Amino acid sequence: MSQLEEQIQELFEGVASEDTERLVAEQLRSSAEARSLYSKHARLHAALDHRALGLESLTNPEPVIPFEELQRGQRKRIGWWIAAASAAAITLMAIVLQQTLMPNPHGPLQLQSSRGAVYHLSATVENSGIAEGSEIILSEGVLKLTFSSGVTSIVEAPAQFTYKDHKTLYLLHGRAWCHVPDTATGFTLESPDMDVVDLGTEFAVYSTPNKADECYVFDGEVQVKARYGERQQQILTAGNGLEASGLGRLKAIDMDHRKFLTALPDGPLHLHWNLDAPEGNVYYAQSNFSNLEPPALRFMPDGRQSNGLVQGKFGNALRFAQSGDFAFSAWPGIGGKEKRTIAFWTKMPTGEQMQSEMSLLGWGRRRHSENAQSCFLIYAKAEASEQFTFCLTLGEGRVLSDIPVQADTWAHVAIVYHPEHESAFQVYINGEASNVTYAGFNGLNTLIDHPLSSPLKIGDSLTQDIRSNKDIPIGTTLDELHIIHDALSQEQVRTLMLESH
Repeated sequence: MSQLEEQIQELFEGVASEDTERLVAEQLRSSAEARSLYSKHARLHAALDHRALGLESLTNPEPVIPFEELQRGQRKRIGWWIAAASAAAITLMAIVLQQTLMPNPHGPLQLQSSRGAVYHLSATVENSGIAEGSEIILSEGVLKLTFSSGVTSIVEAPAQFTYKDHKTLYLLHGRAWCHVPDTATGFTLESPDMDVVDLGTEFAVYSTPNKADECYVFDGEVQVKARYGERQQQILTAGNGLEASGLGRLKAIDMDHRKFLTALPDGPLHLHWNLDAPEGNVYYAQSNFSNLEPPALRFMPDGRQSNGLVQGKFGNALRFAQSGDFAFSAWPGIGGKEKRTIAFWTKMPTGEQMQSEMSLLGWGRRRHSENAQSCFLIYAKAEASEQFTFCLTLGEGRVLSDIPVQADTWAHVAIVYHPEHESAFQVYINGEASNVTYAGFNGLNTLIDHPLSSPLKIGDSLTQDIRSNKDIPIGTTLDELHIIHDALSQEQVRTLMLESH
């Protein structure tokens, strides 16, 4: 018996530890062979349960596991109009009002997109809308879905979902916020790990292949049902969150309003930290996503009272004076192969504070793994005569620029990623395009939802080794940080550089 089989057996016997549960869940997510093995043991376990009921259950012509246990029944909601035969005029009026004031519950899905959104439809168009059974892959931007039943949903990229019918949406992965009017109670949002049945509410679901699916309720309540394993279910009320594991268990999680948009934004996400006026040691960003709480950078000085504030290029700036100074946020960063622009002013140190490589900012899974392009980290590389060039590491692969910047001098740095360009990366120093070379680069796939992924950090070590400070940016100053979920042109980068203040 393999180790995986022993772990699965422990699960069915109810003696598995939390670590074992987590390991099995990861295997089930990543391996078809593991899922097949789990299914085999599930059937064997069910057969033994039925055997305990006696010979009659074994000779029953039905399958070992009854059909109703294998198939999830389709949810139905039937409304009945009752009118007295003698009240024909009232009945006619009701019909007219229903046709004129109420939406057709079986009409097509309507789509609206944010500026710059990129999506693909495996769909048929019906009456200027999307027909039932259509699949939508959203690679960039945000979509607003309007169901004929009156339900509205905001879906953020990257996402893939299927419009099953007027009362059901299947979210393979992505973030989806839903508002369900009273007339559409019973609307269901399905994901790989859970079904969420609306009971009159405003709720959201976050589904990702690397973590348990999450559900949050902002108003009203929903019924959450795990789809596999133990198939636990629970009524979730406003102000609460749940996650559903691949083993079919529900677990309470903290509420997080910041994860979801509730309206179409003006354009791609644009975060701007001017770093001028912290609240204590917290620096808040300005954001064009108005309904989301702006991400905060928290400065962590090394064993002293400090907010890192110094004179900047424009107003104030953030300086990492000692080894151990860094700033972190809860914002996960831009993931996958999505477009992005990171721009900032910086002044690099001189003399003894210079190091061969100095990490500046980044996010993602920084440890080397089977996915070698899993992080996104900008760093400065020391050159001769107290000069630096600015580079990017993706974990294994690197992107190198060739325009040197003098130490102790303000310089504007912008790194742009556009997967459709001949050269995927562009690096601009003081508005001028640098020649870009690649080392070990075979594509970008930033992991922001892996258990080992780090959110945005500034001044943190490239190696993530607490025993090493070889790349800590001691003496480095940053100002006017912009992170944009889009690929800016050189002209736009120059405009941003001049208008940073």
